[in-house]
Amino acid sequence: MKNPLLIIVLLIHLSLTAQDLSGKWIIAKDSATVSLVETAVLKFEQGSLSIYDFKKFHSIHPYRYEKDSLFVEDKAWAALKFIDQNRIRLAVEDELKNEFSTDYVRLTPTKTPNTIEELNEFTYYYKTEKEVDTIFLGIQLMARPDKLKRYKIEQIDSTLLLTSFKFGKRFKSMPILNAYENFIRLDGLSNTPYTVRAGRIYELPEVDLSFLEESEESTPNLNN
Repeated sequence: MKNPLLIIVLLIHLSLTAQDLSGKWIIAKDSATVSLVETAVLKFEQGSLSIYDFKKFHSIHPYRYEKDSLFVEDKAWAALKFIDQNRIRLAVEDELKNEFSTDYVRLTPTKTPNTIEELNEFTYYYKTEKEVDTIFLGIQLMARPDKLKRYKIEQIDSTLLLTSFKFGKRFKSMPILNAYENFIRLDGLSNTPYTVRAGRIYELPEVDLSFLEESEESTPNLNN
């Protein structure tokens, strides 16, 4: 008779090690992919792979995942590696056998007591070994905002995302794991530890933004 305790332990081990692709994954842009115009989102569901540009539907394809490889339309598309249960790495080779890899982060529900409208009024700051950034959300209405890098909190399903824009175009979107008035925790950094806590800045120093405004001298007078 087989040991029932051993069977239970084996089943628990299999459930913990099983790799689940189901759900939506957003690209974690790094220095090599940050210039891409699109913000790719992949949705794996019952043998179908849907591809989006953020929330804009692109295409749908049959897929299968076996032996650490992702097959799309019955063709090998990429090597797929689970970094952890919420982060995957897709690696492809070009004609010269050079390998390029891109990480994707699973979209999970954001934990927050606040609304998007409330969070979009705050300003946060974070610092890692490779990145330092101040996230201005509450001072968007300034002179010529289309010329600045600006931020906005957006939403895909139940996930909030911090999106940065440059010249009016979506630049990068990072999932928000937790969001509160005094801090937010971001996922999707390109380097370990992959997540970062951004603290809220309550008092902003006065900044002279007059250089953003076009002077009267540089603006032609059409009445003359």
